[in-house]
Amino acid sequence: MQGHAIEWEQLQSIETWTQVQQRSHANPILLFKHSKRCGISHMALERLETQWMNRPLPLTPIMLDLIQYRSVSNQIAQDMGVLHQSPQIILIWKNEAVFTTSHNAISVLVIASALDQLPVSS
Repeated sequence: MQGHAIEWEQLQSIETWTQVQQRSHANPILLFKHSKRCGISHMALERLETQWMNRPLPLTPIMLDLIQYRSVSNQIAQDMGVLHQSPQIILIWKNEAVFTTSHNAISVLVIASALDQLPVSS
């Protein structure tokens, strides 16, 4: 059985970022920081989307266009205490960056492994 493409929500404002932080208390958030001008970012995104088709993950996928919304990216780096990179994924759970990686290390497998480490609430 084949999965579905990632249905990215677009992060475009500080106000929406605040809402994302609140939503992370109910469901893990996968934030993908993407640069449309970067070939490596395009390759990481394509790899992630291809792998997702075979193994969709139980989280909310959100994309940030770094070129257009750099101030939002800066706020995320400050709030999460995560050094900015591009491309980059940040797994957010209960308003904490519980996992981050970048460039060629971005994959569904590493995200699934990080999800497996999250405490299960009863």
